[in-house]
Amino acid sequence: FFYGSIAHCKDPLQASAPKLLEGYEAAFALGDMESVTAHLQLYAGVAVWGCGEKLTKAEEIVRIHAKRMLQHKQVVSCKNILIHLQQATELIGLHEDVYSTF
Repeated sequence: FFYGSIAHCKDPLQASAPKLLEGYEAAFALGDMESVTAHLQLYAGVAVWGCGEKLTKAEEIVRIHAKRMLQHKQVVSCKNILIHLQQATELIGLHEDVYSTF
């Protein structure tokens, strides 16, 4: 989580996206759900609004990880991430209600 909080002061914001996903995976492996949520929310924000990824790729990655959060009973965290997913789908032009999907 610390990396995502200070990396933008040193490197371009877009450079933090891959590191945030690495932190997400590491936290998941350790079972640290608080850090999992923080890293995924930061990634989703950077990917969708910080031009860190192509929107179609960001939408796909966030969707996969939102489903993973639900599988681990992290409902509130998943709903926070769905905000970014909904915005990505609308910007892509899919006009899908992601809240009904989850």
